[in-house]
Amino acid sequence: MENGGQRICYHEIKHSVAFHYILETFTERRATCWIEEPFTGGAVDKQDMGEPPDIEDIPATPPEYFKSYVYHQEIPYTANIETCEECDGEGKYECPTCLGQGWEFCPYCRGNKWYPLAVDSFDGDCMKCQGSGERTCWVCNGDEEVECKTCGGAGEMKSYIRLLVIWSNHTDDYIVEKGSALKAHRLRMATGINVCEEEGLTLMPLTHFPISAVSMASVQLIQYHAREYKEEKVLKQRHRVSIIPVASVRYQWKKHEGLFYVYGNERYKIQSFQKASIESMDPILYSKYHHLQERDVNDFLLACASLSNWCYLTKKTVMDVGCGSGNTSCAWFLSLFLQVKRLIAIDKSEEMIKLAKVLNPHPKIEYMVADIADELVFLILFYFCKSFEKL
Repeated sequence: MENGGQRICYHEIKHSVAFHYILETFTERRATCWIEEPFTGGAVDKQDMGEPPDIEDIPATPPEYFKSYVYHQEIPYTANIETCEECDGEGKYECPTCLGQGWEFCPYCRGNKWYPLAVDSFDGDCMKCQGSGERTCWVCNGDEEVECKTCGGAGEMKSYIRLLVIWSNHTDDYIVEKGSALKAHRLRMATGINVCEEEGLTLMPLTHFPISAVSMASVQLIQYHAREYKEEKVLKQRHRVSIIPVASVRYQWKKHEGLFYVYGNERYKIQSFQKASIESMDPILYSKYHHLQERDVNDFLLACASLSNWCYLTKKTVMDVGCGSGNTSCAWFLSLFLQVKRLIAIDKSEEMIKLAKVLNPHPKIEYMVADIADELVFLILFYFCKSFEKL
């Protein structure tokens, strides 16, 4: 790591901050639905025992604020006990497999009582049913009846109105960052320092905040929540503003110049990248942390050259190779992908130039939908992004 760091020259480091405004609205919504389930006994609040309460009068408290939950309960005095219509209250009905006979034809001899493949002679008795042509029904086990699946054998059904209480936490945010080209979804994953936080039943916009863009975002988001969730009951609201430090670093490694960002309030060590939030703008930056043998680069270039020639001869693209059928196409694409994974972990910048030359498709190819080089470069960059997200 130290040897790799000595070969990098850092030309410029610019520090800036990003403002992350987050608004959360915790709401409650109630609904009802009819439920029918088997009645297995117990106390029942029947409809003729009293007047059911209004759904808004039934007490229900969320286990925790600003987290989504779903709670349900039976509304009192809405239950009714009825006989199961499927089995007429018997708890069981005729077996649909054997039609109440308790037996079925032998599946081997089909009721013919002999089965040539199961005996030594052609006209012998079936060894599975001993020549009877029948066997005990495997569904009812010879009982001729099966348990009712609707009532579960109880014979009665209980119907009632169920109350559904849905607690939802609606979150929206806005990021103000002008000092770099970082995208908002990157900064959302980083942590910062909370400089302002309020919580209450209903909140007023942060019009007093010194950054006008944050104040405007607060006004717009609060109005949006009031308009979007007007059908729900607001239990609580909270909003906060956090400051996320951002540093942009311009560097030079051998003949390559690049730019990367370090953002977030976490402390980190550049040797491990375990606690840093980093977005690389140049794939070469990642290569200095891994060292593999040079033959891996040669194997990759050979695979790319072979793939390029194969695509030219078969009039197919790289995506056709990866999505095609057959062992040949799958083997080509798997080998290529494994070599791409090796390439990004090798400290060989000159091989990137060779790669571009090898992947340059033939100018007379008219059947290719996309450029092979563009597709492979996209694959390499995609793997780089995934690698940094896992670090």
